[in-house]
Amino acid sequence: MAGSLDFVSVHFYPRKGDIKNALKVLGVYDIGKPLVVEEMYPLLCSQDELNAFIDGSRKIAEGWVSFYWGESIDDYMHKDLDLA
Repeated sequence: MAGSLDFVSVHFYPRKGDIKNALKVLGVYDIGKPLVVEEMYPLLCSQDELNAFIDGSRKIAEGWVSFYWGESIDDYMHKDLDLA
């Protein structure tokens, strides 16, 4: 299938305490084409663990794009976050 692709893109949400395995799973997508983790967020892990995932994937990934709701962290800090 690699011959038909220009690049590979994946969504990846590493789980808490499982960064080593997440990197192993990400390696499955390293098929000789540029690999972009095009959506990620510390949804299931800490920010430090997400940083470790990014650092650990530098050998195989060419780029990373996080999830973005359109507002800055500072914007959220000054909001009432009543999700209901």
